Amino acid sequence: MGKFKILHADDVERWRVFVDDALSENCEVESVNSCDAVLPRLAAGGIDLVVLDMLMPGASPDASGFEVLQDIRQSHPNLPVVMFTGATEGTGVSDEELSEQWQVPIVFKTDDGAGTKLSKVVSDLLRKDS
Repeated sequence: MGKFKILHADDVERWRVFVDDALSENCEVESVNSCDAVLPRLAAGGIDLVVLDMLMPGASPDASGFEVLQDIRQSHPNLPVVMFTGATEGTGVSDEELSEQWQVPIVFKTDDGAGTKLSKVVSDLLRKDS
């Protein structure tokens, strides 16, 4: 079996490079840079997991990673998703609270060891899903 295929959506290039570096040992990472690109790419097939940023541009002024997450839940209900975001930094809301609310694991970009944590969460989800 080949490497797992990860779709990473983030509008900031340095985070796309960061995620590719963090996950490329065990996964093939494909990146898109807007909310609008996620669902068409998923429709093409072959994606095992999505790593999704919270704040990204899209056609709608209200476009966000959360809206994309809701759309993914509708169109691909069994596809694992990880939120990788800095959007809640400084809000006092914990990743555990958000994970429970959105029912997805969340890794904060600013966490110490964020790359290692992301890699572990992705690995655990893929192992559980396979």
